[in-house]
Amino acid sequence: MEVGKVVSFRISCDKSLSDISGGFAVNFQEDNEDYENIAFHFNPRAESSKVVLNTRIRSKWIKEHIFGDNKVKSDYYINPFKLTIEVKNKEHILISVNDKFITGYNCKLDITKVKYVCWANGVEIDRAD
Repeated sequence: MEVGKVVSFRISCDKSLSDISGGFAVNFQEDNEDYENIAFHFNPRAESSKVVLNTRIRSKWIKEHIFGDNKVKSDYYINPFKLTIEVKNKEHILISVNDKFITGYNCKLDITKVKYVCWANGVEIDRAD
């Protein structure tokens, strides 16, 4: 991830994940085995109709950035979606879903150090750009 760059991912998941209370997450990390430090955590939750954005530093989550979306299940679980991240600076990114701007997010870790995108079983991710 580089300042001034835009990256896009096509994400799809097993529809049964919508029944899990925490949903699924996509994590952007410097080290693929370091779950104590996650620069950007993208977590759509179908049951509560919200998307949670967060950063984890030394095993502690910071305050969640939450936005409500009454179409979480259809937009993130039933259909594949495109997640786009524009890196504005080392700690600020712009998030778009399906080419629609959603929100800005201030990471508390340097997003330019991210080398890995990590996700759970049942989720498939491809580069879309």
